[in-house]
Amino acid sequence: MTFQWNFHKAQQWAYAIFIFLVMFIFFVKGNMLVPYDGDDWSNLSSMRNAIPMPNGWNPIKILPETLFPITGFFAAYAVNPIIGDYIQSISITSACVLSLIITVYVLLFRRWLVQIWNVSSATSYAFSFLFLLFHFLVFKGKVGANPF
Repeated sequence: MTFQWNFHKAQQWAYAIFIFLVMFIFFVKGNMLVPYDGDDWSNLSSMRNAIPMPNGWNPIKILPETLFPITGFFAAYAVNPIIGDYIQSISITSACVLSLIITVYVLLFRRWLVQIWNVSSATSYAFSFLFLLFHFLVFKGKVGANPF
């Protein structure tokens, strides 16, 4: 089997890594993700079944209530022994998970642009990055009022 260089695949991987790193740095340095109140700590520490619970407090809220404890478990037992700071471990692990989700979101938007609108590869990268940046317009406020 021979290795064949595929420029378009390398371009896609580089773009995905770039989006992931930008979002990871934002969530670690710019807007740190830490447990804020009792609900966060409760959701972080208690696992539930991954099915809707008709008698539960929020019966259809499955993904956050299963993903958050898994993230906390990984932070406690895989990242914390390396870093030595539990809160920082939660922050880094949560930033990783959220950055990965956002990266997939932007890549799916880019694929939609290419498949549905038939835009060029370069245009799809530019528009999908602008699409990501436009999500931050919500934080735009008066001069000096935006901490991000």
